[in-house]
Amino acid sequence: MTDSLILRLPESEAHDAVWVVFDGAAQRPGTPQGGPLSLAAPIAAGKRVIVLVPGVEVLLAEPELPVRGSAKLAQLVPFALEEQLASDVESMHFALGKRAAIGTGTPVAAVPRERMDNWIAMLAQAQLSPQAIYADSAAVPSNPGQSVLLIEGDRLYVRHPGQLPMVLDAQPLTEALELAGLFTEGTPRSAIAYLSQSDWHSHQSTFEAIRNRLESLKVQLLPYGALPLLANEVMAHPPTNLMQGVYAPRSEAGNAWRTWRVAAILLAALVGLNLVSKGIDLWRYGKQERAL
Repeated sequence: MTDSLILRLPESEAHDAVWVVFDGAAQRPGTPQGGPLSLAAPIAAGKRVIVLVPGVEVLLAEPELPVRGSAKLAQLVPFALEEQLASDVESMHFALGKRAAIGTGTPVAAVPRERMDNWIAMLAQAQLSPQAIYADSAAVPSNPGQSVLLIEGDRLYVRHPGQLPMVLDAQPLTEALELAGLFTEGTPRSAIAYLSQSDWHSHQSTFEAIRNRLESLKVQLLPYGALPLLANEVMAHPPTNLMQGVYAPRSEAGNAWRTWRVAAILLAALVGLNLVSKGIDLWRYGKQERAL
């Protein structure tokens, strides 16, 4: 299996990107690295490039859409999500995922076209050609019996069983967890929290205070940050790819044709001239034969 470079873009261009190489043979990510995107370009050579963009910029939804007529689904999505969007639907890019089962909604990811254009331009400037772009929130792992929490600085990612992930401001953490519905009646009373050592020091007292409000709370520290956790999830369960429509990646066949197009045209012209020359010779020989 081909190795993949999984690259995560920051929310602000003032911060560096982080990336990790996912070993296709060993089925595991290596040690993450970070820095300007230009440093990731040499590492991407010969690898499949997967990009994670800030989930706070992407709306994830599962509207009820017709099962049939999939060709027209893209036309229905803007109307199905119009009430959930703060921006004009005309300024949004919509990507559709695969329906998990009959009776469930169709996964949809929506992002402003301006942001999508900025990401594509930023990657192109660094000579990176991604095959897939996912919202990082969609890469938060799901757990059938527990709510999954991921804390990164000022961001809180929450994914309840069978529900879409959400991104909130983590300050103050207790209020953010309340808003996320962690303590709401009817939701699982168990949770697993992923966070770095520094974030654990910042929120340890909060976690100790909420333990008595949950049946169980497991804390797992991330020595290399969240990227290895997200990388494992996107490789095992790829979410909705934003690279659809006008943003769809060019196929290798198309790239090969563009590379060899000039040579192919010259070859075709040479063959055509040769055929014309042969035709003229046959006509001349025929004329001479009739004269004799």
